[in-house]
Amino acid sequence: MMLYRFCIHTVAFILFLTGTASLLGSDLKEEKEKDRIRTLVKEKFCEGELDLNKETIGDNGLNILCDEISNLEVKKLSLYNTYITEKSMEKFGQTLSKNKNIKIVNLGENNLTDNGLKTLSLYLKNSGIEEISFYDTGLSDKSIDSLKEIIWNNTCLTKLWILNNTITKNGFRDLDNACQKYDRDLTIR
Repeated sequence: MMLYRFCIHTVAFILFLTGTASLLGSDLKEEKEKDRIRTLVKEKFCEGELDLNKETIGDNGLNILCDEISNLEVKKLSLYNTYITEKSMEKFGQTLSKNKNIKIVNLGENNLTDNGLKTLSLYLKNSGIEEISFYDTGLSDKSIDSLKEIIWNNTCLTKLWILNNTITKNGFRDLDNACQKYDRDLTIR
């Protein structure tokens, strides 16, 4: 009976250590990712521009990046083809709404989808963004209402890039009508 208890306690202790090691490994991975993103920001930030095109950022990296750029005077932020998805759009939207310095944003060739744009549009009210690219980001006509919200709530917006999505001619016409209705001089491509 004593040996049986010893075995159970030993197994429980080993499982505890394995779980702790796994947690430590997870913390270590996150610290490495933070260091990697910080290094990228230091290397790539120049004269108000942060160009991270084609870097492997991902959603976790974008969340870290949002914290990193909160105190920088980033005017142009390019995240073209950086493997971000709709999952990080809430945190990114919060960052854009707080950081009024950001004027140009490129999110092209990421998998934002209609849902990601809908989430992001909630935070872009009066953001000060002048140009934003959603080139090839998985948008469809389901995004038209979100795009109208962006147009309506951002009087500074002068260019909206939405090419290479599945938005139909009717969708583009609807956006053009919204620009006329809101008396906006806006380039939509």
